[in-house]
Amino acid sequence: MERRTVLITGVAGRWGRRLARQLVKFPIVRVLGLDIRQPERPVDGVEYIEADLRNPLLVELLRTEQVEAILHMVFASGLDQRGTQLSAEDAFQINVMGTMEVLAAAHAAGVRQVVLKSTTMVYGARFNNPLYLNEDAPLHGQEGMPSLRQRYEIEKYVADFRRNHDLHIAVLRFPGIIGKSGASSLMQYLGQPTPPMLLGFDPLFQAVHEADVIGSVLHAMANGANGVFNVAADGVMPLSRMIRQVGHLPLPILHPLAYNLQRVPGVKKNPLLRRAVPFDLDFLRYQWVADTSKMHTELEYTPQYTLDEAVEDFRGALRLKRYADVLPRRSLSNGIRAFLSRSGTAE
Repeated sequence: MERRTVLITGVAGRWGRRLARQLVKFPIVRVLGLDIRQPERPVDGVEYIEADLRNPLLVELLRTEQVEAILHMVFASGLDQRGTQLSAEDAFQINVMGTMEVLAAAHAAGVRQVVLKSTTMVYGARFNNPLYLNEDAPLHGQEGMPSLRQRYEIEKYVADFRRNHDLHIAVLRFPGIIGKSGASSLMQYLGQPTPPMLLGFDPLFQAVHEADVIGSVLHAMANGANGVFNVAADGVMPLSRMIRQVGHLPLPILHPLAYNLQRVPGVKKNPLLRRAVPFDLDFLRYQWVADTSKMHTELEYTPQYTLDEAVEDFRGALRLKRYADVLPRRSLSNGIRAFLSRSGTAE
């Protein structure tokens, strides 16, 4: 059987690496990984290409290597490869212009499928949001953070591109991601001893387990999905309950005070404040719950974790971390290694 070639963009990042680790398990899949930097921990079986998405040779690469699917995981919102803060222009070039280049190259090279990771935050958190937002709901997220404005621009371009070109493009919109890694804005927020809440507001929250992020992306690729899909764990819960379920207590703050504080020059970009509330305050005030009916009926994907199970998994990870922080670090003896060295069996 001929192997299928899949290209992962952003393979040095968190999601690109996880996808690569899963894909290399399938003998019929050949995995190419493209990024502007080499990964710190390469995945065995992945062929790495160090290049920018906007490289004019991208079309030739896709055509020559007969790439059938692209998993587009590139989205820059923080630091660049040198560890410095990205400017708004640099982020726009990487995120928006980079996505345009990927889609254009994919179409020109005859790629069959592209899968993009997005967020339900693009709907925006508004007082007049319906209880459940389906995929056709207007996108108001561009009124918030710069990263959401770029997500909006990407999704707007993708929708236009899909109408005018014969290319399957699956856009998966995820809510807050939760699990064991602790590497998401929602986990960062919930991991604080006292996550701040706006006094008098307790919006319903969704989440998706990080295993289902990977699972749904691979499912969409394998099944040739085309269109936009909300992907979230089954269930919703008030934010206050989610905070308590991970073992923490919310810190109520008067919402006029919180909003006025963010308007003070320099405060909104303060690293401590951004860590305490890593998203726009409106998301702690109003509902932005996505309808997942299409995920079940059209994408035909069922998440492995319910919302309660995903939150409980994160709670367990936090508990282990607390134990690790409390236990004293001991100096480990090298006796075993010395013994194996003498017997000639050490690696």
